[in-house]
Amino acid sequence: WQSASIIADSHLGFASDSMAFALTTGFGDAVGVLMGHCGFYAIKKAVTGNEKILMRREFDTGVLLASAAFCSGSLWQPLVDTLQ
Repeated sequence: WQSASIIADSHLGFASDSMAFALTTGFGDAVGVLMGHCGFYAIKKAVTGNEKILMRREFDTGVLLASAAFCSGSLWQPLVDTLQ
């Protein structure tokens, strides 16, 4: 989320109270969650050799978690702006 907010502000020039800023931070949050979830299980499978860890299933789970992260990451800044 924080990295995406820096990119949205510094590189893309979005105002912190714009919809584009909120969606960019939500997207960044989603990408981080997906990469973190899949990365964790890929490393766990490589280290333990556990064949019961199915990366396709973990990717699907990661997409589900990432969609929730997108929603929460996109709503965070507008809610902070509204409640301050």
